[in-house]
This record gives sequence, structure tokens and C-alpha cells, in this order.
Amino acid sequence: MGQQFSLKKVNGTVENLFKVIIFDLDGTLVDLKVDWKSLKNKLENTFQKEFQPLHEGIRKLGNLEKEKAFEIIRNYELENLEKWEINLFFINWIIQNSNKKIICILSNNTKSTIEKFLVKTNLTNYISYYITLDDVNKAKPNDEGFNKIINHFDLELNEVILIGDSTSDEIIAKKNKIKFLFSNQLEIKNFNKIINDFE
Repeated sequence: MGQQFSLKKVNGTVENLFKVIIFDLDGTLVDLKVDWKSLKNKLENTFQKEFQPLHEGIRKLGNLEKEKAFEIIRNYELENLEKWEINLFFINWIIQNSNKKIICILSNNTKSTIEKFLVKTNLTNYISYYITLDDVNKAKPNDEGFNKIINHFDLELNEVILIGDSTSDEIIAKKNKIKFLFSNQLEIKNFNKIINDFE
């Protein structure tokens, strides 16, 4: 899953050698051009169950049904691969700062989609760790995936900033009392200042 950083500890505390930036995927690093309403209808027609919200409906499926649901979701996420709109500012920022930060992705998208995105943007070696829909029992806004990242790197919460486009991301940030930035409200020209102020 890309680079792995070991954080040096002094007197039991993590040195400020790296700060941790967790990005959401769809709507933040890329617009996947998914017709989510159509996907929801497809899942409800296939399984004759409500998917409101979508990921809560998936959680309630049995293992075999869940695999089928994941296949449907993957197809929807990847069908417009050539039309994806990449946030080039964030991509370039990640490449330029990955040697100074631990950069992670926390997403409700499938693992296949994350992997395609990393290849398409040449970010495979710049993302330290990522958590996808395949990796959790409860998707965002549940903080299971967030906690996996925190535990993987043995982090303090005050070292972490979360950047996303949805209330699901904001809920996680508020619950864990970490700094949160709405990606769709950020002024790109001020992004470096915001991150530097955080440091």
C-alpha cells in the first residue's frame, strides 16, 4: 500500500517529524462520475431491500449477497473511468509532500476503485495507507476505518487532519475531535497556509 513510515518516539511521545493527512476519495481527490441514485435503485431492485443510506443497506446483507453488491458497486464506480475528474492540485500536493507527511485515504469506495485511481494518478508510491469499503464492517460515518488508520500508525489524534466533502467525514472528525476541512469549500491558494498553520 505504498510507503510505510515509522514515527520516532521520544519519552513516549511522537515527535513532530510527520503530520497525518487523511483524504476522502470521491468528491475530494476525484469526481468518479457515479450515478449514485441509479446505483441505489439497482441494489434495491436486486435485493428487494432498502438501501437508505446505501452503505447501511450493504452492512445488513449476508456474505454472498454482499459480494454481489460489491460487484455491482465496482461496476458503477469504474464504468466512467475515462471521465473521472482528477483534482490535480491535491494530486500534485501529495506528490510534493509525501516525504514530509503520512498521507492516507479513507473511502467508502471499493478497493478496486482506489487501486485504479492510484495507478491512474501515479500515486501508488505516495499514499502510505488506505482503507476502503472492502476493509470495514461499517462504512463512514462510522469511524471503524478511521480507527484502523490511527491504530496502524500508533498516532495521537492531534497529529491528524481529515479532508473530505461530506457530512460523513465531518461526523468522524467531530467524534474524534480532530481538525476537519471541507474540500469543496477550500480555497486552493490558501491550502498550504492552512496545513502549515496546523503544523
